[in-house]
Amino acid sequence: MASALVSLNLIYPIRCPTDGDHLALPDQTQTNQPHHNESPPVKNRNLLSFLAGWLAAGSAGDGQTASAARPAATDETVHLNPFVVESDPTDSYSALNTTSITRFRTDLKIMPITADVFTESFMKDIGATDVESMLAEYSPAGFGGSNPTASGQGLGRPGDYNGQSSLVLRGVATGASMIRRNGFLPHWGGSDNFFMERVEVIRGPQSLLFGDGGAGGVVNNVAKQARFGAAVGELQLRTDEFGSLRSTVDYGRSFGRVAVRLAAVAEDTNYARLFSAKKQLGAYAQLAFRLTPQHTLRLSADRLRTQTIGSQPALTLRATGSLNGQFARLALAQGQSGGVANGSINWDNVDSFAGEYSQRKGQNDHVEAVWDANWTRWFSTQVSYGYDAATLRQVTTPSVLTAPGLSGNPTGVWAIQFTNLQDTRFLQDHQGFRAVATAEFDGLRGHHQLIGGAENNRPHNVFGVWRYYELDANGATIVTPAQATNINLGRNQLSTLQLGNAAWAPVGSGPVFEPLSAIGMHAYQDRISVNGRTYERQVAGGEGKVAATPQNPRGLGGTGWQGGNASRYAGFMAGTSRWLDRRLTTLYGVRRDRQSEIAWNNNDPMYRSSEASTTSFNLGANYRLRDGLHAFYGHSISSRPNGTSPGPDGVLLPPRSKGKGHEIGLKFDLLRERVSGSLAYYTVKSLGEAFLLQADYGTAVNPNGINGRRTPSSTWIGVDRDSAGVELLLTAQPFKGWRSRLNAGVIDGVMGESRSYAIYYNDQFHTDGRGGVTFGDGTPLLVKVNPNDNSPSAPTTQLTIAMMNTSSSPYFADLDPDNGRIRNAAFLGLTRSNSAGASVGTGVVGLPLARHQLNFTDPNGLKGSIPAVEAGLPTTSYAKYSLSWTNTYTISDGSLKGLMLGGTLRYKGKDRSYYYNNVTVDAAGRRQSRMRVFGLPDAEYVDLIASYGFRFGPKARLTLQLNIQNALDNSPVVILPNSASGAPQTARLIAEPRFAFMTATFNF
Repeated sequence: MASALVSLNLIYPIRCPTDGDHLALPDQTQTNQPHHNESPPVKNRNLLSFLAGWLAAGSAGDGQTASAARPAATDETVHLNPFVVESDPTDSYSALNTTSITRFRTDLKIMPITADVFTESFMKDIGATDVESMLAEYSPAGFGGSNPTASGQGLGRPGDYNGQSSLVLRGVATGASMIRRNGFLPHWGGSDNFFMERVEVIRGPQSLLFGDGGAGGVVNNVAKQARFGAAVGELQLRTDEFGSLRSTVDYGRSFGRVAVRLAAVAEDTNYARLFSAKKQLGAYAQLAFRLTPQHTLRLSADRLRTQTIGSQPALTLRATGSLNGQFARLALAQGQSGGVANGSINWDNVDSFAGEYSQRKGQNDHVEAVWDANWTRWFSTQVSYGYDAATLRQVTTPSVLTAPGLSGNPTGVWAIQFTNLQDTRFLQDHQGFRAVATAEFDGLRGHHQLIGGAENNRPHNVFGVWRYYELDANGATIVTPAQATNINLGRNQLSTLQLGNAAWAPVGSGPVFEPLSAIGMHAYQDRISVNGRTYERQVAGGEGKVAATPQNPRGLGGTGWQGGNASRYAGFMAGTSRWLDRRLTTLYGVRRDRQSEIAWNNNDPMYRSSEASTTSFNLGANYRLRDGLHAFYGHSISSRPNGTSPGPDGVLLPPRSKGKGHEIGLKFDLLRERVSGSLAYYTVKSLGEAFLLQADYGTAVNPNGINGRRTPSSTWIGVDRDSAGVELLLTAQPFKGWRSRLNAGVIDGVMGESRSYAIYYNDQFHTDGRGGVTFGDGTPLLVKVNPNDNSPSAPTTQLTIAMMNTSSSPYFADLDPDNGRIRNAAFLGLTRSNSAGASVGTGVVGLPLARHQLNFTDPNGLKGSIPAVEAGLPTTSYAKYSLSWTNTYTISDGSLKGLMLGGTLRYKGKDRSYYYNNVTVDAAGRRQSRMRVFGLPDAEYVDLIASYGFRFGPKARLTLQLNIQNALDNSPVVILPNSASGAPQTARLIAEPRFAFMTATFNF
C-alpha cells in the first residue's frame, strides 16, 4: 500500500493515529509513514502498484527521494486537507476512507455506519459504464420505487428506459434525489462513469450531508480529481459483438501550483435488439490552483450529451379474437404471434416497432467551484458553489400495432398509427452554496474532529409538450383570435384527421426504422408538410401565453406545461471523537432543514405551496476489540419535506417523511489490510415516505380521458414501511495477484399500512338525450357510415351510444378493462371540436366510475377502486437474497506474466418485483381480489473476465480485456401479471442473454 500512496504524499502527509496532530511535510516531499498503527507498511505486492507509484513520483519534477524522517514545519508547509479523500491503491477493490458521511475525511473502519465503495479499479474490471446498472447487479439494491407495475418491471434490458424508477436500498426507497455528485448537488443527468473515480453507497437514513436522503440510503458519485504531483494518462477503446465502439480518455498532470484533470467519452453503442442504440459525447475538466501552500481552488465543469433509441415494451395489438388488446410481448411469449406482421416478431425486434420514434435526447451540464483552506494545523474551511442542469427530450411513442382493415387501417398490412405527433421536454436545474468549517483538537481525554456548516439549495424544474401547428404562406403561425384561450391557443394543430392515411406506417414484414419517411417526417423535425400544408413544431403551452389573473398568476395557457421552484436552507454539525487511547470512536451529528416550495401546471394554474422544517441526526459508536476488529452500533434519523405533490386522489402528501434506522455489527481489517469489510444487522422504519408509483398505476386510477384527467394529481404516495436485514461487505487481497470483492445481503421489508384509490371516469361526452352523441352546442357528431370510405361524398350518420356498445359495429368502443377508459376515443371522434369551437367532451373529470355512459361491465371485478399497497405485504423492487462475488487473479511471474483471469458469480433469490391485484372467480361466479407480490424466478449468473497486459518501456502499458456477461446464457422468458387484475399482461427476459465485449486500455 505504501507505494500506492506515493503520489498523495507529494502533497499530503499521512495521519498516524498515535499522534494528536497532523504530520506536516514541506511542499513536494514524500514519506512512507504507515496509514495507522494497526497496519504497518505493506510491501509492494505487484508490478501495477509499483508502476503507479513510480509514475506519480516521476511526474513531480523535483527529483527528490522518499524520506521517512519527519521534517520540521515551515511557513510553506502543506497540511493534509481534511476534505479530500486519499487515493486508493490503483489495483485495489478496497477503499480506505470517505468524505460522504461527515464531509471531512474519515477512516471507514472506525465509522459506525455501513458504506459500500465501488472503486475505479473494480468498475473497470467488471466493465461497468453506468452507476444504476452496477448497483442493481453488484449490490443488494433494486430499482422501481414502492409500487412498480408490470410495465415498469418489463424494463430490464440495455436500451430500456424507466424515468420514474427510484433506487431501493435495505427494502425501502431512497427518495427522489437518489444519487449525488461529490456529496453536494443531485446528479440528475446521465450516470455514465467516465469521469468518476469511485461510487459510494452510504446505507441507512443518512442525512447529515444530503438533507433529503431517504430511509434506505444515498449514493454519492465522486468525480476524478486534479492531483498535485501526480500524472495520469489513459486511452480506452471498447467494442462488442454488435459493432459498438466506446472510447474514453483520462489525462491528469501537475504543473507547479496548477493541476489539471481531463476526461472524455465518445460512444456509439448498439444493443441486441433491432434499432436499440446509444450515442453520447461527454467531457469533464477540473483545474486546481494552489493559491498558497494552504489554500486550493478547484474549478470543475462537465457536459454529457446522449441520444438513445430505446424500447417500446408496452406495444399493444389491435386485432381480432384473443389477440385484441394484448401486449405484443405477451403474444410472443405465449406462442400466439405467428399471424402478426407475417410472423416476423421475435425477442430481438418486438420492442422496435416505433423505430426512431422510441427516441430520447438528454444533456447534462455541471459546474462546481470549491475553495479549501487550511488556516492552521487544526482549523480548515471549505466554500462550495455548484450548478447542475439536465434536459431530457422524448418523442411520444405510438403504442398500438393494428391489423389490416381494423380501426381504419388502410394499408392492407399490419401498421402503426401515429395519433399524436409530439415530444416532451423536461428541464431540471439546481444551484447551491455550502460553507463548512472543521476543527481538530485534543481535549477531555480524547481526540476530536468537528464540522459545522450551512447551505442553500435552489432546485427548479419545467416540463413542456411540443406539437405541430399550421403556418400560413408567409411562415407565420395561423391563429384564430376568438379561440386564443383554448387548449391550442387558437392554433391549428396537426391532428390524425388531417394526416389521414399518412398517419399509418406499414410494418407488414417487421419494424421500420423511419416509419414516417413516406411523408418526409422524422422525429424532432422542426417543420413538415402534409397535404400541401406546412406545420411547425412549437411548444403547446407555457407561461405568459394568456393574461395573468389572480387565479392564474403566471398566465399559463395551452396545455402540457408545469413547473416548480424550491428553496432549501440548512445548518448542520457533526463530529467524531476518539477515546480510550483511540480504541473507541463516537459519531454524532444533527441537521436542520427548512424548505419552501411552489408548483404549478396548466390544469392547476394556482400555486400549490408547502413549507416544512425537518431535523435529522446521527449517533453511533465504534470500539476496537483487537487490532483489525471493531464492533459498532449506529442510530440515525432522516427527515425530509414531501413537497407539493398530490396523490392520485388529489390529496397532498404529508408535509414531511421520516426514516429511523438502527444497525449493529463488526468491521474488520485483517492480515495487514489484505482483508477488510463489515458485517451488519439493521432495522429501518420509513414513515410517511413519498415515493413515485409507476405511471400506469396513475393511468389506471385517473386515466387521461376525453376531458383529460382530474387535477391536481400525481402518482406520489406516502406510506409506512419496516425493513430488517443482514449485509456482508468484503474486499480482499489474500495473496499476491488475487483480488476479491464480496457483497451479500438478506433483506426483509413489509408494508405498514393499506392504501387504495377510487377510479375516475374522465370520458364524459355530450348527448341529445336520445342516445345520440353531440357537440356541446347540440350539433350532432357525424361519422362515416363506412370508416374506410375516404371519398369526399362518403355518407355519414350520427354516432350513437348503441353503436359504441355493439361489438359488430365498426364504431364499437374499446374500453379498458380496468377503468373503462375509451381507448379508441380519437377514432370514434369523441375528441373533436366543431367549427364553432364546441367539443364533444363535457370537460368534466373526476366522476365516479358508476357514471360511465357506456356498457362497462367491470370485467376485472375491481368495484370502482384499485389497491396500491396492503399492510403486511413485503416491500418491493429487490431480491430478498442477493450475492455478488468477484475474483480476479493476475500472474506476475513466468511466461504468462501479465495474464489476469477471473469472474463474478451473481445470485438473486426470492425476488419481490411488484404488487398485483389477483382477481379470482369462485364456484358461484363471484369475483374476489387480493393483493399479492410477483417475483422473478431465482437466478444465478456467471460473468467471466480475462485480460493480458503488455508493457512498453517504463511508462506505457497496453491491456486487452475480454468480458463475457451471463456466460451461461441464463435468460428465460417470464410472464408478468397485470397490476390491477392479475391477468397475464406482458412478458420479459429475466436477464440480458450472453454478451461479450473487448476493451483495450493504453496507459501512458
